[in-house]
Amino acid sequence: PRLNGAKVGVFSTRAPHRPNPIGMTLVKVTKVAADEGVVYVSGGDFVDGTPIVDLKPHLPYADGASLDNARVPPWVADHLGCLAVRGVTWSDAAVAASEALARRLRFFATADEWRASMTRVLSFDIRSQHRRLGGGGGGEIGRA
Repeated sequence: PRLNGAKVGVFSTRAPHRPNPIGMTLVKVTKVAADEGVVYVSGGDFVDGTPIVDLKPHLPYADGASLDNARVPPWVADHLGCLAVRGVTWSDAAVAASEALARRLRFFATADEWRASMTRVLSFDIRSQHRRLGGGGGGEIGRA
């Protein structure tokens, strides 16, 4: 979750840039046996018996995956809207550029499909807390 400007170490974040070969994968917690000190998971892309070093809550905006029936603890759910922006609008020039780009890309069938995907990505304000609150940067994303 957002840390409201707090500084933390790389191992307490979801940063994929780590100084070690630890892998990250999205799993489903199937059972928590607190009396045994064991958390059971399924769906991970690792070999049976691989040690799990850390667990973090699922954040739809950060994990890049949508899970059916995914639940998050209340302390995470309270912050899920923190990155949302009011909306994404496309200028005439941006629409024209997306039309030209869509003809070259093979990932999307149409320019509308590409713009819909980009709108979902841009609908989250990924700027740092400092920049979102007005320190050191313009107010609008994409504006100089």
